Order: sequence, then C-alpha cells, then structure tokens
Amino acid sequence: MSQTKAELIQTVKEGTVSLGDADSSHSIKLKAPATVAADRTWTMPAVDPTANQVLTADGSTPTTLTWADAAGGVDGIVSNANATAMTVDVNENIGIQTTTPQYKFEVDTTATEKTSVGFSANGESADIRFRSNNVNEAAVIRVDESGGGGLLRFHNKNGSGTLTQNLEIETDGDVKVNTGNLIIGTSGKGIDFSATNPGNSQTSHAELLDDYEEGVFTVTCDNSVTLSQNEMRYTKIGNLVNVSGMITVNSDNSQSTFRPNNFPFNNVGSGFKDLSTFSMQTENWDLHADHKGFGGYVENAKLYIRETKDNASPGGIAADSGASMLINVTYRTND
Repeated sequence: MSQTKAELIQTVKEGTVSLGDADSSHSIKLKAPATVAADRTWTMPAVDPTANQVLTADGSTPTTLTWADAAGGVDGIVSNANATAMTVDVNENIGIQTTTPQYKFEVDTTATEKTSVGFSANGESADIRFRSNNVNEAAVIRVDESGGGGLLRFHNKNGSGTLTQNLEIETDGDVKVNTGNLIIGTSGKGIDFSATNPGNSQTSHAELLDDYEEGVFTVTCDNSVTLSQNEMRYTKIGNLVNVSGMITVNSDNSQSTFRPNNFPFNNVGSGFKDLSTFSMQTENWDLHADHKGFGGYVENAKLYIRETKDNASPGGIAADSGASMLINVTYRTND
C-alpha cells in the first residue's frame, strides 16, 4: 500500500517527528529538547555522503550541516587501530598509545612498555621529556628564555636517580659542561682552532688540539745501570711532552754512560732540532773538572745527556752510584 508524504512524516506531541518506513510498521523518531530558547533551523547537506563521513555543524545560526570525514577517514590519515590510539584528556593533554598522558603531547611505545617522548611547556620554559620503563623520566631537553634569547639545557638521570642538568648551550653560543668530562671518543679528534689566524702573517699548519694526558712512568737505563729512585711524571698537550722528576743511581756499572730510557713517547725526527727545553740539576755527581754545563735531547724514547767542557765537543755523562739528578725536558712527538 502506497503512502503519502504526510503519512510517512508525522509530528506528534512533545516535539517528536516520526519518520515511518514504507509500510508504516516501524519508524525513526527525532525528538526535540523539553524546552528551547528559540527556534532552531538545521539545513541538511544537498549531496549524499561518501564512506566514513559524518554530519558536522558550521557553528552558525541557522546551522548548516555538511558531510565531513570521520576519524580514520581524515584526508592524509589512515587508521586501522583496533583499540584507543589517541587520547585527549580533560587537561587537553594529547596521548598516543597512552590514555593517561602526563605532558601536553606524549608518545608511548606501547601501552605496557612506558618508553615515551613528551612535550610540555611551563611559563618561559619548553621541555622535551624522555621516559623509560625502568627509570621513569630518564632525560629532559629544556629551552629557557634568557635576555631575549634561549638557553638550551640537557638533563639526564644519574645512577642515584637524580635528574641533573649536565650540559648547557648559552645565548652567546658558549657550551657549558656542568658535571662530568668532555670525552673525545675517536683518536685524532679534538678541539679545532681553525678559526684563529697565525700571528705575524705566519702560515698555520695545524690547529687541532687532539690530546691531553698526564701520568707516571718508570725510568730504566742503558748499559746495565740500575736506579734506586726511578719514577718520573709526564704531561702531554697536543704534540708536546713534558717529563720531570728526580732519579737516583743504584749501580753505575763501572761508570758506564748514563742514558735514561723508557720515556712515554717517541720524539719527532732526531737530535737537537726537536728539543724544546732541557734543564737538569745534579746532587753528589762526580763531574769532570772542566765541566761547563749540560745539554740534552730525546730520541727513540731515550734521554741523551750531553756534558760540555772547555775546548771539546760535548759528550755523554758517566753514571755515578748514589748520585741523583733532577731532570725537566720538553720535546715534540708524533704519538
């Protein structure tokens, strides 16, 4: 049995519109609120929706309804999630893979493994926060305002569980290490001073400070000379090595030539040309009557001590049992 439009759409009491089906056996009812402050007009779309579209309002009065893509069908975004993938909580924090975001924007790896990255802001600071499953908030990268610029600060949690600021890049570009050491992990790398210019129009060959080291080593001697005091210290800065200390002869092996060895680094080249400085002082050492002074140089990790005399070429110095020598020598190395 055919029905008229009036029969298919009926207005009943209490503001209800009934939409009947073809045989009037069932209907869909639209019901207005108990009271409205004014008449409301909703204009329906003029076209049919595509898949996954829903009705949206434009916010005007009267209101025009249009079809829009629903979640999972937004242009450029495809969702095949079978559970809650994104949450916006009452504080307008956004969480992905978490329903309880702690920051303005938080991304977790999974719902159970709480390894996450969070973004937050507080006053004049903005943070990127990193959480791990075992230590909770493990690190923070923070930007703070300072004098019209920005300070970039790096925090991480130490072994005792305290979140500590360890590194800061200041507004003038200076890098400040608050705790710990700056470790160069690759041999031959260091601090490059290539932005500087050599003085007096000289040609600069190397401006990389690639090493600093200090320590203690044990001195031995050539020619079976033995020592009773044999510990010396060294400091290496770049390619310069400074060695200093006092050594005492135990046995001179019949006054054999005294030549300390086992220095920590080899020299560059050979002989006097690579000597930077050399000084020494003897105690109770039996020297030649015409002794005038000493010279010295490092070669093949050995210290060659040269004694100068009147009208003679410099020569080696004989060891002297029980005598001591205070030595300070600086030389260049390629090590």
